[in-house]
Amino acid sequence: MNKKILTIIITSLIIIAIAIIAIKLVSDLNKETTIKNEVKEINKYINLNQNANDKINEVLTRRQITKGKYKNIENDIKEYYQALYSDIQNYTFLIASDTFASYLSSDNLSEDKPSFIKSKDNLQNTKAQIEEYYNKLKDDLNSEATKLNYITNQNLDTYYRNFYLELTEMVNKEELLKELDKTYQDTLSKIDIYNEALDFLIANKGHWSIKNNVIIFDDNLLYEGYLKITDKLEVSEN
Repeated sequence: MNKKILTIIITSLIIIAIAIIAIKLVSDLNKETTIKNEVKEINKYINLNQNANDKINEVLTRRQITKGKYKNIENDIKEYYQALYSDIQNYTFLIASDTFASYLSSDNLSEDKPSFIKSKDNLQNTKAQIEEYYNKLKDDLNSEATKLNYITNQNLDTYYRNFYLELTEMVNKEELLKELDKTYQDTLSKIDIYNEALDFLIANKGHWSIKNNVIIFDDNLLYEGYLKITDKLEVSEN
């Protein structure tokens, strides 16, 4: 084989190798773009004002990539966002106004008086659950170790590992954390007000009653004191 033919063969092999690498790079780029677009769609629904949504569940459960490392990354990142979405749903359920609406209702006051043991226990349990999900959500959003727990292949190459972590940062984290802190503090303040109202009724148990589904006090000053406490709830809702 003469030198010219050898050069042609080597050149052809180099061109083929470059073409194969280019095709793989384009394929990988397309897969990364596909996953990023999926995450962008998911993040349309990741907020504290969200409701259970069939659309996000459809995006979280569908799979766009059928094989290779990017298939695993798609599975893992959607598992991460599924857990985040579930924690947000649980948290928003716990802080919803409907969760607390019954505590000062005429029915509950009549049934749970005079010590309101059940009501105060429920408030305490709800507070503990809110604190649990508050801390869990902060961990979901901030902790790299927590995010990496959703990677099924712990020997994943650094490039793919970093790409996965990049996807976890596509959520509007700063806005979520800001809203999370606000709702957390507001809800704990609301729980304190409910406990204050119940404690007021306990301390004055002989001076109030329920008539025609309305709380009645035998002393106007006591009634004004009760209203002063419950009026705080309206302020906290605004």
